Amino acid sequence: MFTTLQIFHRENLTISAIVDLVDKDKKDILAGLRKSVSQRLQELQKDYVALRLQKEDLETDRQRQVDLLNKTLLEKESIYQKLTASHEELLEVSRANTALRTSLVSLDPNVGGYESELKSWVIDLQKRMENQREKLRKSQAYIKKLKAENESHNRKTPDESKKVGHYNEDVRIE
Repeated sequence: MFTTLQIFHRENLTISAIVDLVDKDKKDILAGLRKSVSQRLQELQKDYVALRLQKEDLETDRQRQVDLLNKTLLEKESIYQKLTASHEELLEVSRANTALRTSLVSLDPNVGGYESELKSWVIDLQKRMENQREKLRKSQAYIKKLKAENESHNRKTPDESKKVGHYNEDVRIE
């Protein structure tokens, strides 16, 4: 690296030798630095390789955990759907049981629901029957009235009574 220059010769010591002696300390320091830097570089390369392997392992673990998480989420969704369906069925059964209990309570003679319902139904039927009887009585009275008018009309006019009788035979009211 350095070339020795021989400019002056004085007492067996040349300037180039002096320069070599002065630069020798620097050369030794530089060689030591190169050696320590080289060692540090090798250590850092080993650390880099170890960290790269650790990163790959962590990436593999992360991917495995993501897959496991996705599988767990799918199972959770499936369980949630089954739970929702079961809950709806349970609510439907509960509603049916409530309706059945209500029906049973209304039919229980000790409670009075069945009797009161039956009494109201009988009263309603009696009212309808009474209305029908009243209509029947009115119809019978009207028919009797028509018959009486017809008979009185037949007695007054014998010639016309045959015509009226003829018409009355087609339409008989009994």
